[in-house]
Amino acid sequence: MVYSVYDPEFSDYGFIAEGYPLHGIRAALGVLKLPDENGYVPREETLHAAPDAETCGDRIFADMPYQWGYCGGMPAKVEALRFHSGPQFSLGTGDFLLLLAKRQEIENGVIDASRAKIFRIPAEVPVVLYGDTLRSLPRSCGGDESVRVLDALMFATNSHLNQLQPMGPQDAMLVARNAWQARLSEPVDLED
Repeated sequence: MVYSVYDPEFSDYGFIAEGYPLHGIRAALGVLKLPDENGYVPREETLHAAPDAETCGDRIFADMPYQWGYCGGMPAKVEALRFHSGPQFSLGTGDFLLLLAKRQEIENGVIDASRAKIFRIPAEVPVVLYGDTLRSLPRSCGGDESVRVLDALMFATNSHLNQLQPMGPQDAMLVARNAWQARLSEPVDLED
């Protein structure tokens, strides 16, 4: 089943971000070229320079350092979900899907795939995901590979992680700076 961000189930994972001046960010996102093979650009200066980018970022991230990035062209098969400390702000140039679950549902580094839910986010609808929400990379709807999805996170998230010796079970899931990953019990296809 594919849920909508307008369904009450979405409130467990995030909220629709209303009231922010996003015209300049939307325009900048729309002209960016699609990312290379990995499909993800953690920080894009064109987005940072967009009108109202600073106004929105300062409020969404409560005056903490952040980065405006984006992704696109992601595969349909999801094998793991990530979470970050802090919110994630997302906005698509077209409709896209996310597979979401709650951090509290992780057991031994694995999340039961049956507990994850697929949500459709309509084009131009900004959403904020809570820090305890596990999320997939976005998947464009209807085979439209030209969709770009804004992916704003706390500064340096998903950047190179210095080698740290794990001290607890959560440390074993750390895959990048401020990025933890839990495997799904079985792969999930993101198709609408």
